[in-house]
Order: sequence, then C-alpha cells, then structure tokens
Amino acid sequence: MLTAQTTPPEGLTWWGYWHTNDAAEAVAPFNTGSNSCSLRVTAFGNRPLAGSLLHGVRFWISDKTTVTAARVWASSKLPSASVAPDIVQKEIALDQLRDRDHDGQPTEVMLDEAVTLLAKSNPYANAYVGYTLEVSGGTACQMIASGSNGPTNSNFFGSTDIASTYGALALQLLLSNDGFSIYSVAASEQPSMRVVRGQTLQQEWPLTIGGTAPVSDVDYEVSMSGDVVAQGRYSLPEPLAELGATVLLPIAFNLTATAAEHDCTLTVTQVNGHTNESADATGRASLCVLSKAPVRRVVMEEATATWCNNCTRGIVGLRRLAEQFPDNFIGIAMHGSDDPMLVPAYRNSRIGKKMPSLPIAYLDRAVQLDPYIGTHALYDMHFYANEDVSRRLSQLTLADIDLAAQWTDASRTAIALTTTTTFRYSSDKAHYGLAFVLLEDGMSGEGSGWTQINGYSSTQGKSEGLDPDMQEFVDAPYRIEGYRFNHVAVAVAGIDDGIEGSVAAPITADASQRFSHTMDLSANSLVQDRDQLHAVALLLDTETKEVVNAAKANIIPFDADGIVDVPQTVIKPGHDYIYDLSGRRTERARKGIYIVNRQKVVVN
Repeated sequence: MLTAQTTPPEGLTWWGYWHTNDAAEAVAPFNTGSNSCSLRVTAFGNRPLAGSLLHGVRFWISDKTTVTAARVWASSKLPSASVAPDIVQKEIALDQLRDRDHDGQPTEVMLDEAVTLLAKSNPYANAYVGYTLEVSGGTACQMIASGSNGPTNSNFFGSTDIASTYGALALQLLLSNDGFSIYSVAASEQPSMRVVRGQTLQQEWPLTIGGTAPVSDVDYEVSMSGDVVAQGRYSLPEPLAELGATVLLPIAFNLTATAAEHDCTLTVTQVNGHTNESADATGRASLCVLSKAPVRRVVMEEATATWCNNCTRGIVGLRRLAEQFPDNFIGIAMHGSDDPMLVPAYRNSRIGKKMPSLPIAYLDRAVQLDPYIGTHALYDMHFYANEDVSRRLSQLTLADIDLAAQWTDASRTAIALTTTTTFRYSSDKAHYGLAFVLLEDGMSGEGSGWTQINGYSSTQGKSEGLDPDMQEFVDAPYRIEGYRFNHVAVAVAGIDDGIEGSVAAPITADASQRFSHTMDLSANSLVQDRDQLHAVALLLDTETKEVVNAAKANIIPFDADGIVDVPQTVIKPGHDYIYDLSGRRTERARKGIYIVNRQKVVVN
C-alpha cells in the first residue's frame, strides 16, 4: 500500500479512480524513449466534476533512476507524438521526482495557475490528464490498483508504438468546484446479506467520500423493515480526504426476525458532527434471515483439454481440492473442443463461454480463478486454490440439497435422479432451478486426441520452483499417453438455468421440495465405464446465475423391487417404523437398505 503526504487546502480535494488506501502494483515497464500514462476524466456519471478547476497532479511510479525528463499535462484529446496536449503542460524538476522503490511517496506537481478541466455546459465532456517520462534504461513502471480490471480509463502509450489500456491508474487530480459538498458521505447499495436467526450479523458496509472535508468520523443508523436495529458513531483509523475513496463501515446487530428476506437500510446521518450533505446518504440491501446454516458444498467447474499445455496443473488442483475437502468440494472437468471428452452442450453453455482460455475455472459460477493457483497472480506458481474454496465455504448459503441416483433398469441405460431441496428461509418468489451433471472417473483412450500435453515436463524448462505435488508431471514426458482422467463431465441437463419447474414457489423455510429427473444414456457414446459414474445436482440462482449449493451421489444399482429414491443421508431417530431387512425395528439407521413407513430406502 502506498501513502500520500499532502493534505489538500480547504475547498480542494484529491480525486481519481485509484486511492491511497488501495493496494498498487507495477505494470508496463517503460521503454527507452518517451512514455506517457493518462487518466480519462469524464463528467458523465461524475456530475460534480463538470466545471472543475485542476490545481495539481500526483502520480506513483516504481523507479525514477532511469528518468531523464518528466512533465505533467492535461488535454481535451488523447495526445500522441504528433498531437500536443492543448490544456496545460508543466515540466517536473528531476529532484522533485519521487518513486515507490526509493521514496515510497508520490510525485506531486502543483500547476502555476488552475485550469478548467471540463466545460460545465457539456455533461458529456472528456479530458485526459497524465504524465510523460523520458526514460533511458526501461526500468521505471507505472502503478495501477492491484487486481484491477477497470474502469477502462487509464492509458499507456510509448515511443515504440505500444498502446495499452489498464484499470485504475495510480494518478490523482487536485480539484476545486463550487458544486462540491463539504461534509458528504454516500452509503452504497449492498448485495444480499445473510445471517442465521438468533445470531449476530457482522457486516462491513461500503461508504464513499463525496465532500472536500477530510472525514474522521460518521454517525449512522441501520433499519430493518422500518425499525432501527443498530446505530452509532464510527471513527476512521485515519482521516480520509480523497473524493471517491471508499471506507468499510463495520456494523453488528442481533437478528430475531423471521426466516425470510427483509429490507435493510443504512443511513449516514452525520459527517464529523455535521449533517450529511450527500443525496445518497441511505444505502439499501436485502437481508436474508435463515432458520439454520445449511451444509455447504463448493463447485469448481474447470475448463481443460488434452491439447492444453498448462492444464496438467488443473488436474493436480482438482485432485488436491477433492482430498482436502472430501465432503464439501465437487470438482467438474469440462473438456474443450478437439478433445475426445467434449460435451458440446456444456462447453457451449453460458458458463462454458465465460472460459475462453485454458486452464481456467469458476467457483460456484461466482469466482474466476486458476484451478491450481487460485486467485493469486499467475507468476506465483504454487497451490493456493484451497484458500479460495475455504473462503467460499465460510459464506452462508440459502438451502440444503441432497441427491439420490439409481439405475432405472438392469441394462443401465438411464439414471433416475431425485433431489430434496430445503430452503432455510421463506419467500413468495423462487428464482432457482436444478441442473444435473454426470461425471466419470478413469477415462482413457488411444490416439493423439487422448494424449495429454504436459508443459511442466522437465524437458520444457518450467519445473523449477514448483510444489512437490507437481512432481508427477515434472517426471512425465511432454506428451503423456494412456493417462486416466477423473471428474470428467460426460452428460448434462438444464446446465444454464436449471430444469423448468424443478424448484417451485412459494418457498417455505425448512419445508423440503422433491424433484425427479431421468437422465437417458442410451445414445451417449462418451460414457466408457458405468461403474465409474457419479451424479451431481446444482442448485442455480436464475437471477445471479450463480450456484447456490450442490450435491454429489454414487449411482445405486437397479432393484427390481423398486427402491424408493431418497436423500442419501442418515435417517435420524424419530421416524416411524424403521426396520432392517431382517424385520428388526431400529432407532438408528446405518449404511444399508431399510424399510421406512413400508417403503424400501437406501442409507448411504
């Protein structure tokens, strides 16, 4: 994290899409010659910026030692080698230049005279503010927010015809404007929050600085369905004085409401003891109170292929995650085009189209990551995906789901799938659906299509520094023949939004919904070994397109007497008439076949 040293004069404020409480990283090494970075400033969506006066600029670079000349500038159009900035330019004395590696500070440049950045009369006005470095040696780098994918407002262009667009550039503008508020903090809209009834909700609510006064404390109140449930004053660790900067407000309150969805609001009433001037002082969220915490399982859908040079690390990643989370992780290998294990309906689905490069994966269709490295940077080639799975498992989900699977006939041409879904809250709406995936382990074959390309073979020079669990592929050849693939998707149903009618409204807390679906394999030529098949049920949110929860089951053999499909969980004491097959009544059912209420059931 970088820090800024200057507090703006009264009435002025630092503004940018990157703030000093954000982490930053160096990108795009500057080449020898002229290199420029800029920030696109627009009044559209930032109405207070129209008519602003620009007083100064501050920016961060990694290394100043190779810089031979520097200047800051503003322009109504993105300048180039042939088009000069048309608003203002100012040279920077090299002894004023600062960097991260040596000074840990930004370079701050005050203009000799303030200039108008955006015409107040034009709500769609644009301007570009940036800096240019003349470099000899090419070691200085621009800084952007770590992990930033946007906004697309930061530009880099160099004398060697390099032109790139980055996310949040570590560059800020010192602005003044008659339209700026002084004491203003906006409360953001929140995604859905979840808590178990009777427990304390611990939540961080994002607030955004919207005034020129450095914010040291805020007063707030939280209401749920119109009733105030929490209020207080929060003092920031240190005053925050950057327009647009975000601070997380910690709130906590006990929930005794019914297990249902409730409207929740947070209002920032005062800033530094003054009435909050923000028009967005109140933020809203949906708060889901649950009757109990469901058992959560995390699903990783990984895009892979035998021709993929780096996908062997995904093989190891799925294996390690299955070993570390045997009861709470479900791995699915989605093989790509020109691969003998391709399922076109899966690869061409919505989630399949979100994964153009390989290897890549999604957790619950919500978190994109590498199946081995996780969300860490790709240059850190170690196993971190378990950290992402652990974080996902720590989050409350909305429903329990169980799955039973059984062959429908002795020739095993179809599988009867039965789910039991138990939501832990009540709602008149049911924007959910159930999808099914059939997996096979131990798949193999002959020919070039079945040959796994292995970029981590010691013959490829990429094995240095790898974790020991990659040794299997370090010791293997570049082309691996006869490999046996696990977790392979071989059939899907309802893979985008679930099967219509699989979850019905209304939803009643703790009331189970059963749904049955038959998966026909009579025309499936991909399945190799029916003894190696497993079934997976995905509970999908059709609004967010995420996986709410999932279940995995072995496939029970066909029984001519007609075994009734039930959730494959232990039958708890309290059921009437539980007998084993010898006719003895029992209070606790272990693994096996039992008679429950005159029906034959399987306990797995």
